[in-house]
Amino acid sequence: SAPNPHKLSYKVFLNFRKLIEENYCRLHTVKDYAALLNVSSKTLTLYVNECSKYSPLELINNRIILEAKRLLRYSVLSVKEIAFRLGFEDPAYFSRFFRKLVGMSPTDFRSM
Repeated sequence: SAPNPHKLSYKVFLNFRKLIEENYCRLHTVKDYAALLNVSSKTLTLYVNECSKYSPLELINNRIILEAKRLLRYSVLSVKEIAFRLGFEDPAYFSRFFRKLVGMSPTDFRSM
């Protein structure tokens, strides 16, 4: 069934999506976004589950990965520069994160 646009859960969900769009390069945790929305992580998770087939963390990570793929494909930035741009202090951690979600390293993705 379609989400009810008047329900609080749906309003919070829409705000969450908007905040991801604005902050995914610096905020990576559910806790960060819950704080911005003035709800607990648990409440945010419940609301998002009501409105989406993805968890809050999946929505955050999917947005980061989308941008990572775009930058790998269409920019000349190094993997390290892309990692920093996306808010990862450790490029090795970024590479592990990317591999875990995409199934290949950023370098392999780029050379596809």
